[in-house]
Amino acid sequence: MHLGTTGCKAKKLLSYLNNIEPKKLILNGHIIDTWQLNEQNFPKQHLKVIKKIMDMAASGVEVIYLTGNHDEFLRKFTGTNIGNIYLLLTKK
Repeated sequence: MHLGTTGCKAKKLLSYLNNIEPKKLILNGHIIDTWQLNEQNFPKQHLKVIKKIMDMAASGVEVIYLTGNHDEFLRKFTGTNIGNIYLLLTKK
């Protein structure tokens, strides 16, 4: 997904998320790209994707977030869950 980059296809991603009804959503790393993250690269559309994922979790969808190297800042929270959102470390 690489949210926070100019190449992110957030609009298409949001459309996809709005058209599925999963019981479990697995985010396989590189969700928020902190290597290139800055205000100019994080428009409202990217925030809408995050909000949609949070709304899905709030409605009962189990969200598994596997951290990749571009979102390594979250690794210090490995094993943490916030409601239905679980942060796990991607094995190398």
